[in-house]
Amino acid sequence: MKLFLLLLAISCPFRVFSETLTVIEQALHQLPSAALADLPGEERQIFIDEMLKDGPRNMRLDIENQFLEYYSDGETPFHMSSMLFMKVFTDANGDIVLCHMPKPHADSKAPRLGQTFFFRSTDGHFVDVTKSILPKGVDTKWMFQPRRAKPEIELGPYKKKKRNDGRGYTYIAKSPTALLVWTGHKFELTKLTEPPPSPA
Repeated sequence: MKLFLLLLAISCPFRVFSETLTVIEQALHQLPSAALADLPGEERQIFIDEMLKDGPRNMRLDIENQFLEYYSDGETPFHMSSMLFMKVFTDANGDIVLCHMPKPHADSKAPRLGQTFFFRSTDGHFVDVTKSILPKGVDTKWMFQPRRAKPEIELGPYKKKKRNDGRGYTYIAKSPTALLVWTGHKFELTKLTEPPPSPA
């Protein structure tokens, strides 16, 4: 019997141990590549392992807060097309998972659809609820920056700017103009006021 369980664990490690994974880890294993900056399925565990190597001062994958802010300026043992932000929002009916890919930072193309997704997680299954979960007035082509330890997302439009090398334009994230606050069952949109100018 022990030999059978060992062989089963080796051949199907994710299925056997999926109950021990957190929601964000399950999402990183199961969501489509298009929602995870094109991360290939066979490289998912490599990605998680690499993120968990970070020290506490540079924690890109924060299991305790169910938060991910992936960025890299060097070579990696996995392949991704942009940065990736993720955050899990607790829901009595199944958690909500944000996936945001700020691709304008990677390819200098204008912000477009297909960069921001919200998935409902219920019993280990993920369903895209992007269109139904967001309040009116939120543009999914904006920049979405989840806060690490709070159920909130800073958001706002990108700003078009001439590239320093003279090769066209790039798009950068401006200061956030709004805040999405998770109430436990829905998001509420709040406008952020700009801080007053510093005294001269």
